[in-house]
Amino acid sequence: MKKTLVSILVFICSLTFAQEANKSRTMTALWPYHLPENQHFGPMDVAVYFEYNFRRETTGGKTYLSVEYKLKLTYATTFGCLRYKHKDIIYRVDEMHGTDGLDMVGFDNIKLNGIEIEMKVPAMGDSFTFIIDSNYPNTHDIGAISKDLDLNTLSFDLVISKAKKIDFEGAADLNLRINKLVKLMKDREDYQKLIINADASFKSKNWEDAKVNYTKASNLFKAEPYPKEQLDKIENIKNDEKVKANQKIIDEKKESSSNNKEATKNNNSITTDKAASNTSKSTNTAASNESNSPKKSNPRNTDVVNGIDRSKLPEYARETTTGKYYKKDSDNNYHEISYDEYFQAKTNESKEKQEAALAKKQQEDNAIINK
Repeated sequence: MKKTLVSILVFICSLTFAQEANKSRTMTALWPYHLPENQHFGPMDVAVYFEYNFRRETTGGKTYLSVEYKLKLTYATTFGCLRYKHKDIIYRVDEMHGTDGLDMVGFDNIKLNGIEIEMKVPAMGDSFTFIIDSNYPNTHDIGAISKDLDLNTLSFDLVISKAKKIDFEGAADLNLRINKLVKLMKDREDYQKLIINADASFKSKNWEDAKVNYTKASNLFKAEPYPKEQLDKIENIKNDEKVKANQKIIDEKKESSSNNKEATKNNNSITTDKAASNTSKSTNTAASNESNSPKKSNPRNTDVVNGIDRSKLPEYARETTTGKYYKKDSDNNYHEISYDEYFQAKTNESKEKQEAALAKKQQEDNAIINK
């Protein structure tokens, strides 16, 4: 009985020792990996936590090595922040936040599903390079080994290991955010160019070109006050220029009108002098004739108008045969008046016509200016 019990214990110990001899100690490690260059989209940095051990198995007279592992993936930070590759361009969360102010939006939706890692076991030589894939069962066959190899001397060469592929999901929001960010950056670049061109046009007083570029810049970023302020300045300048141009036209018209009045005055003076001279001669002649002939009474109205409808005749008239002057009363009858009264009436009539003509011309000038 005792011998049987001892034999069983020896067998169990031998079996346990054999199992321990065919399995290495469990090792752990934490190692960072970067998105492979041939992946154009994805999280740039992934930290992998390893827990693994090596196993030895003899089959058909040959001994084989395998590794048993567990992996845990974490979206890792580099330089203190998360990074993401989009169309081969790397975007950092802090730089994106500085541009669009959206902080972690999109980054927090990324979910890591798996990773393929090219791995080596230094003690096994370069021929033992294999792929650890977190999407597959956590045991991987490595290859044939010596049955006497001490498994505890084996380990992963993490330093030269590299990621071959990173599987992930949930990047739709982040890709959309990056597309908007790219457009925003392009718009800002265009905005700066438009402002530079607009400022140059403004400085050279090319108001139309400046207005076009300031308007385009304002449409790109409606909240920016600068282009709106410049557009207001341009509008005020153009209004001032218009007012000055109109005033210049008015001044020129006034000067022209003043010159015309002066010329008319001079012409009237000449005409008056001539008329006075002619009247004096006529008066002298009439006086001479009257002194040499018997006096006659005032001519009848029918003699003055020669039988014409007197209502259609002017208020003041001169009889050519005698050189006498007449004024029509309310009954359309003419009465003789002096030369001075006749001349004053005609002078006033001429002035009224001139003033009426000037007033009409001023109205026409104002109508032209206001068009």
